[in-house]
Amino acid sequence: MYHIKEDIISWRILLRVGDLLGVTMAIPLAFWASHYIDAVPTPTANRITILNCFFAVGLQLYDFHRLGLYRSRSFLNMGPMIRRLLLSMVLVIITYVVLREVAAPHVDFSYVYFVILYAIICFFLVLSIRLLIRFVEIRFLRSMRVERIAFVGWSFRTGKVLKGLAKELLHNQSVDGYFELRDKPDLHPPEEMGFRNLGTLDDLPRVLVDHGITSLILDQREISSEQLQKIALICADLIVSLRMIPWSSDIWTDGLTVHVVDGVPLIGLKDLRIDRSGNRIARRIVDIAGALVGLILSAPLIAIMAVLIKRESPGPVFYRQTRLGLRDKPFQIIKLRSMRLDAEKEKGAVWTVENDPRRLKIGEFMRKWNIDELPQFWNVLVGEMSLVGPRPERPEFVGEFRDSVNYYNLRHCCKPGVTGWAAVHGLRGNTSLKDRLDFDLYYIEHWSLLLDFKIMLMTLAPPKNAY
Repeated sequence: MYHIKEDIISWRILLRVGDLLGVTMAIPLAFWASHYIDAVPTPTANRITILNCFFAVGLQLYDFHRLGLYRSRSFLNMGPMIRRLLLSMVLVIITYVVLREVAAPHVDFSYVYFVILYAIICFFLVLSIRLLIRFVEIRFLRSMRVERIAFVGWSFRTGKVLKGLAKELLHNQSVDGYFELRDKPDLHPPEEMGFRNLGTLDDLPRVLVDHGITSLILDQREISSEQLQKIALICADLIVSLRMIPWSSDIWTDGLTVHVVDGVPLIGLKDLRIDRSGNRIARRIVDIAGALVGLILSAPLIAIMAVLIKRESPGPVFYRQTRLGLRDKPFQIIKLRSMRLDAEKEKGAVWTVENDPRRLKIGEFMRKWNIDELPQFWNVLVGEMSLVGPRPERPEFVGEFRDSVNYYNLRHCCKPGVTGWAAVHGLRGNTSLKDRLDFDLYYIEHWSLLLDFKIMLMTLAPPKNAY
């Protein structure tokens, strides 16, 4: 916003030129190499026409673009760069062989071998050129891209942004100081951080010019609409980049997007990965398979616990309790009974505490090792729960939590789980609701099957705060 780039040359342009060079060089090198590999007869390489070459180059560069290889993350981080390059090579091999089969059925193996040879050479060429560009960019060109930063007021989120900017490799940045807010004089960075006080908003135009500030950062939650309008007009007049931390970024950390509708920007959220159709199907398949295995393996243990419960306390073995699931939909959770039948007769619905006198003797053991949760595999099988997710709460508690903890109900935008990211970190029972919510929202936003499997493995460790 209001920023004139002073780059001598963009690293994205260097990448595109380098990729074009690498992909183009790979074809004659593969042609040359095929003459020295006995498994690839020369006629195969001779059938690679100029038109084929143009097609291969265009297809490869298009794949690079679609796979995000021109984003900063794929440029700076070796892992994403290598994975996406490999995926692109696989896609080109599959596409080229399929198209060749359609155009000329019965492709001989020698032709496929030639395409694979091209992909291998192309991968190493492009990767080498990209690493060279990355070295030149970080070691030399970065010093020509100096950014002078100031910020308005102070907040925890402002501190996180400044800390993150200091780690960026594509800009040489310096923080000149901060502008204080007269109506909020206590909003200033800690003295030990060493940031200079540049004055108030009345001094903003003069200081921006005198110090050559190129970027101004502010937290939208700490600024009034009148102050924001004033700052925006000054930055527009002086052509200074204005970067704002939106008020909603404390809900989700990575999912904010800007959608321009008829010239008007709308800040919103990306579709959560956990809510995409393909991911929902994959998650459900894992849930069904895991629930069936869990029920089969836990059946003998549940039977033993049932006998011990009956011996200690006559009454039902299983305990059903209303909990809230996806989108606040109530369901009956199933647990092995670990408390007396009259556990809630005197005080009603209350959280279990350490050394709770209402527990059965066998109940203490079951709760310590989460054995009382095993029947919930049935809730997973019928679709009321997932193997992994935020732990479900009782309606009596949810109403109270929604009033006392901001955004609490967002944890109900996915199915509750038998185990969860908060639970494996010991955030269960009588622990901080805010911390528990932070872990639950992190899980929802960063969901992946790998994260689910990680949580399942962590669940096998001795549980914390289980009583």
